[in-house]
Amino acid sequence: MNYPNESFFHGQRSSEGAMPVILNNRFLLLYGSQTGQAKAIAEDIAEKAEAKGLHADIHCLSQTEKKFKIERESCVVLVISTTGDGEPPDTALKFVRHLKKKTLKSDYLSTLNYTLLGLGDSNYTNFCNCGKTLNQRLLELSAKPFYPPGWADDAVGLEVVAEPWIENLIPAITHFLKLPLDNNQSARSIGCKKERDTGSLMNSVPPLSESSLTVPILSPEYLKVDFLDTETVNVDELPLQNGCSFPSAASPVVMATVQSICTLTAPSSVKKALAVTISIAGTGITYQAGDAISVVCPNPPEEVEALLKRLGLQDKADTPMQISVIEGTKKKSAAVPKHVPPKCTLHHLFTTCLDFREPPKKALLRALMEYTSDASHQRRLQELCSKQGAVDYTCFIREPSVGVLDLLDCFTSCMPPVTCLIEHLSRLQPRPYSVCTSSRRYPDSLQFVFNVVEIPAGSGRSYHRKGLCTGWLEGLRSGVSAMSKAEDGGDNRSEDSKFSMTGDGDKTGSEAMNTGFGDSEQLSLQMQNLSLNNVKIPIFARTNQNFHQPDDLTIPLILIGPGTGVAPLIGFLQERAELKRKNPEVHHGEVWLFYGCRHRDRDYLFRDTLEAFVTSSVVTRLCVSFSRDDQPADAPRYVQDNMRRHGGDLVTLIQDKGACVYVCGDARNMAKDVNETFVDIFAEHKGLTKDDISGLFMKLRLEKRYREDVWT
Repeated sequence: MNYPNESFFHGQRSSEGAMPVILNNRFLLLYGSQTGQAKAIAEDIAEKAEAKGLHADIHCLSQTEKKFKIERESCVVLVISTTGDGEPPDTALKFVRHLKKKTLKSDYLSTLNYTLLGLGDSNYTNFCNCGKTLNQRLLELSAKPFYPPGWADDAVGLEVVAEPWIENLIPAITHFLKLPLDNNQSARSIGCKKERDTGSLMNSVPPLSESSLTVPILSPEYLKVDFLDTETVNVDELPLQNGCSFPSAASPVVMATVQSICTLTAPSSVKKALAVTISIAGTGITYQAGDAISVVCPNPPEEVEALLKRLGLQDKADTPMQISVIEGTKKKSAAVPKHVPPKCTLHHLFTTCLDFREPPKKALLRALMEYTSDASHQRRLQELCSKQGAVDYTCFIREPSVGVLDLLDCFTSCMPPVTCLIEHLSRLQPRPYSVCTSSRRYPDSLQFVFNVVEIPAGSGRSYHRKGLCTGWLEGLRSGVSAMSKAEDGGDNRSEDSKFSMTGDGDKTGSEAMNTGFGDSEQLSLQMQNLSLNNVKIPIFARTNQNFHQPDDLTIPLILIGPGTGVAPLIGFLQERAELKRKNPEVHHGEVWLFYGCRHRDRDYLFRDTLEAFVTSSVVTRLCVSFSRDDQPADAPRYVQDNMRRHGGDLVTLIQDKGACVYVCGDARNMAKDVNETFVDIFAEHKGLTKDDISGLFMKLRLEKRYREDVWT
């Protein structure tokens, strides 16, 4: 989304500073944000409203009853995201719970006029569920919409819906408040210029290259950096991201010791899957099978060095600096972002605090225009951040995930000050990973599995890279040899001890993971799977942990997890095996597991483990499919094929035996395909209509009998 991510305007006060000024141009602007998107959009609305002479009284929904009372308001704009399995963000929980009270009268909000922008991702089943359910509840309480709600979809780009929605929102507020309409355009028009005839990140084609452009308002500068050449700062002692709390955190950040990093796939596999085992002994973190943890990862050091060199600041990389607000800035309620240490170094800041990998927001592109000397470069930046260039922005920046370093490598005449990036770059976010162990078997450790993401150069990306966290975790194994060199006298000092590695790399030996590969490949993997000693990574437990199996072990389970999606399901099976071992007389319901991968002999994860679960009767039926192996034409290639083969059994399990369904893995394709396959199965075996099946599965979701742990 194309919005700055810093704090903005939290209400104008009288000269005495005691009470808010009561203005006829005031409206209440509320946001509920999990990762900062809703907050950034609300701040953008406030900025645009101010430019039109409106007064946005902006607050986080967590401030309900402290800064505002919704029942006393007459004009409110809400921006709210959806998180987890359709839940409200943490900051909105109190607000939503209050409105859900059954004791509220039907006219509780009869004086409220409102509009709402919901943020979601259509790759997930409950798209914009929080916004939609909140909108419905507001209507039930007699609130009246003065402007239609909007549903922004991160799967195609939030800006596709949000930008036109906001553009028309400002006149709607002005009209509702009975204020005179301002006919002046808040964004300025840029004269057209003929461009080259090849569309790319650098070049546009007609009609965009020949169009006048409407670009965003330039945000005021508000930060300055002073280098403290005679002072020192120990960045090793600075708390992660200035101690600012993380979204979805249910625990403090703790340093967990990595016990081993094992390769689960053969060297010839298309994707490399790794299993990381960490010790949580003494950290205070507890978990259940199906939970997820978050890993706080750094930016790659080579990319940090390249960015600082591109900015001409490599000589200042480790010089202490003070970040402060410019005196007299026009930025309302300007402040150093909470996740940025006011005193640190550039190296520390770009390694641990700021995300320069994510696609730059349009507000940053607009700011970069001011520091670009080449006329053709400046024009193209204007196009990419303009209303008219929305398609080009999506095609050449958002979809290929072009980052700031890529952009600066491309637009060589752009030389922004470092403060421009500090003001506009988003916070470096932790990465969530599903746990694939059971605490009943491993109370002091846990394991998580992932594919190492490879992102090639091209499509505007100026260099090859790996996934930010997956690449870092994979690289920890090379730290074993690096540590040995350090002990021999080499200089391998880490820039930040929060991500440092110390120790001798001796084998500690964690649980062996037999992947079922041939002897030669297995030997190769064993050579790679050296256990690590005293390598620590920052993690924290997450909120909204709902992907749990039922306490009643007699309830049948249908588990669907192709690829690395099988990981949390392994935790389920470990837990059931432990309970069965301790209470062999207790009856357990059937467990059907549907698993798929490309090749049986290359990337069949946990093969021996799964087959052992079948032998021990923990798994009733293991249905596997291999999409790329040579096999008969009628052989199942995807989990959906196996589901159709056993459609009658699945219908019986769900309708007659009360089975719970768990789907884990890719949200973009797999989860939707599985859902559609269930529709086909129930239509074939029960003769139900699509509406009937939709109602049935909605009921299953409400009863927590159909759960998803999916990711994009």
